Amino acid sequence: MIDHLLRRLRQSGTLSTAAELAIQKAIDRRVRLFGAREDLFHPGDLPETVWLVTAGIACRYHFLPNGQRQITGFLLPGDLFALRAPLGMPFDHHIRSITMLETLQLERASVAAFGEPASGIGEVLCRAMALQRAISREWVLNIGQRNAMERIAHLICELFKRLQTVGLTMENRCLLPLTQIDIAEAVALTPVHVNRMLMSMTRNGWLSFQRSVLQIREMARLAEVGAFDASYLDFGAASDPGPRVSPTFRASPRTPVTGESTTAPPP
Repeated sequence: MIDHLLRRLRQSGTLSTAAELAIQKAIDRRVRLFGAREDLFHPGDLPETVWLVTAGIACRYHFLPNGQRQITGFLLPGDLFALRAPLGMPFDHHIRSITMLETLQLERASVAAFGEPASGIGEVLCRAMALQRAISREWVLNIGQRNAMERIAHLICELFKRLQTVGLTMENRCLLPLTQIDIAEAVALTPVHVNRMLMSMTRNGWLSFQRSVLQIREMARLAEVGAFDASYLDFGAASDPGPRVSPTFRASPRTPVTGESTTAPPP
C-alpha cells in the first residue's frame, strides 16, 4: 500500500536506505476509508499524525466569505498530508475527499522522531514538504500569470505526470475522476469557461476526457500551451530549488478562444 509513496519519494533522487526502512516501519497498516465528497479536516483541527493517501483523490480548499470555494491542491495516491503534525500546528485549510478515499497514517511515535536525523523520517517528511511547496508555487504562477487555456493545460499535465510517477497511468491514459467544477475551483475559472476550454482542446485533438478517463493525445503540444516543465516535481528536498520553466516550452500566444459550443464534453 505504500509503494506509491516510495515511488514518489524516489523521483526526487536517491532515497536513503534508512529513510525507506523508516517509512515502512512507521506506517500504521490499519486502513481508514472515507466516502466521496467528505470533509476529513477543517481549519483549526489539530492532526495527531501524518496521513498518506493510498487510493482515490482528495483536495485542499478554502472557503471565501461569499461562499465560493478555491481548491489549493489535489492529493493523489502516494501523497502525504498533515505534514505540520510534528510541529503541533493546526490545519489552516479544509481537506476533503473527491472520490472514495483510502488512507493510512504514520505511527505517532515515528512522527515524533521527525527532528532526529538518524531516524530517516525527517528525510521523508522534508522531501514531501519540499514537493508540496514546489507545487504550491507553481499553482500561484498558474493562476496569476496564465490565461484560461494555459491554466487548464498546465493542471492536466501536472496531474498526469504525478499519476504517471506512481504507476497509475497506462501509456497516454489515466483515470481522473474530476468534474468541471473541481477543475474550475482549482484554476479560478467558471465551470462554463472550463467547459469551453476542454471542448477546444478536444477539437484540437490534444486530449479526450470521457467517463473520468483522460487520454492525452498530444502531450508535447499540451505542455507547450501550458508552459509545463515537470522539473519542479523532480527535485531533491535538500536543495528545494523551486519550479523552473524550460526554454523548450513556451506559452502559446494569448489569443482568446471564441465561438466554442457550451455543450458539455462527454462526462
